[in-house]
Amino acid sequence: MHQVPAPEERLQVLATELAAEHRACEAALQSTLAHAIRAGELLQEAKALVRHGEWLSWLAAHFEGSVRTAQAYMRVATHRAELEAKYAGTAHPSLASALEQLAAGAAVDPAVREFGREVHRFAQSVAEILPRIHHIPAADRDPMANRGFLCQGLAGARAVVVQAEHVLAAMETRLSTTD
Repeated sequence: MHQVPAPEERLQVLATELAAEHRACEAALQSTLAHAIRAGELLQEAKALVRHGEWLSWLAAHFEGSVRTAQAYMRVATHRAELEAKYAGTAHPSLASALEQLAAGAAVDPAVREFGREVHRFAQSVAEILPRIHHIPAADRDPMANRGFLCQGLAGARAVVVQAEHVLAAMETRLSTTD
């Protein structure tokens, strides 16, 4: 027969497990920003070693996070001393709160904010168009009659996308090195 432990015994087990989980949580909180800073330092070193124009390709192949996450890590690494001074002797800051703190110190130019909105609208337009490319009814009804027009349109779209990739890569590089 299975014996149920007395409530006092079970409470002692629960208290011990609770204390261990709390210590583990505290340790994780303390190390979050430190790990982000170290990751940023490693990314900065890698970026300095990668040939010009190959950073985003290298990042995609060797980093499990997004470009934005890599930029966040590099940003906190660049501002390490500032963040350490800001959070000295306080609660354990998260990466998000550290990034918010850095952003709060930098006023966004209204022209830059409007440009960001335009880029966002452009990205939304492209995202809406892409799924429809495979479902162009006229191409299925009379492919030969529409072939030239469609090929010309697709070539123009491809040229815009290639140009946008170059501009965005240059901007991402510039933004990640200005922090």
